[in-house]
Amino acid sequence: MQTENYETSSIIAAERSGTSDPSEAQGPTTKSKRTSEFAEVGRHLLRNRAAVVGLIIIGGFVAASVFAPLLSTHDPLRTALGNRLQGPSSEHIMGTDELGRDLFSRMLYGGRISLNIGLISVLIGVSIGVPIGAISGYFGGKLDILTQRFIDIMIAFPGILLAIVVVTVLGVGVQNVMIATGVASIPVYARLVRGSVLAIKEQSYVAAAHAAGLGHTRIIFRQILPNCLAPIIVQSTFQIATSILWAAGLGFLGLGAQAPTPEWGAILSNGRAYIRTAHHLTTFPGLAILFMVLGFNLVGDGLRDALDPKTR
Repeated sequence: MQTENYETSSIIAAERSGTSDPSEAQGPTTKSKRTSEFAEVGRHLLRNRAAVVGLIIIGGFVAASVFAPLLSTHDPLRTALGNRLQGPSSEHIMGTDELGRDLFSRMLYGGRISLNIGLISVLIGVSIGVPIGAISGYFGGKLDILTQRFIDIMIAFPGILLAIVVVTVLGVGVQNVMIATGVASIPVYARLVRGSVLAIKEQSYVAAAHAAGLGHTRIIFRQILPNCLAPIIVQSTFQIATSILWAAGLGFLGLGAQAPTPEWGAILSNGRAYIRTAHHLTTFPGLAILFMVLGFNLVGDGLRDALDPKTR
């Protein structure tokens, strides 16, 4: 979503009114224009059937996670060895695991953990990667060279491998998995934002902001970064799916949530020993990971089309 037209006019208005901040000269016209743009994006997104399916999938998982205490039929941590490895039944919708715990209840609470990991890891990546990329692209020079060489080193490691290294250093646990997946996503945002800033900083409204005497910080955060929101939003949607997948991989390897915490990757790992006699222990967590990642990817594709003026 490009906003250079009304940004340029706001800077000119600021100069005429004697203010140093273009945002002070923006009136209801700018707000209404932004509102109409968001409304158009929303309409285009809802016309995309695949994106609507993704929203339904994500909404179902979010609702199940939020209302897990109401939907769960058993205590997810309570063991009952007499009921171990039972198949799906009226009492246990998804069966029981190797310790007799209700799999359905554990899946509900495991969804909470996966969603929290995905959201928090993206927040970490955005809060660190976006400023790094913006400053690197805006100032350029030696700062840009040093920053990008460091980013290149991080990118040289596959994301899941970098997450494994971070978890190995920090130790296992859900919180460290969040940090690890967040750190692994930093270079993605830094490289994405840097490329956008390099293109945007050459626009006429940025030159007008310099002419109006605005400082570098205000130009970066009020003139440039707002025009980088579209790729950041799209990438964040995909990154949530990637972080959930990484977290499940770490849990499968025993580097994520530790017993008895219900986490999809750990549940999948514990169930592989009984895949021939109790396949439901791997089928249900595997399908949950599949549909969760699919939902975010479908929404990401829809947002990419909806936020692209050429596609609209």
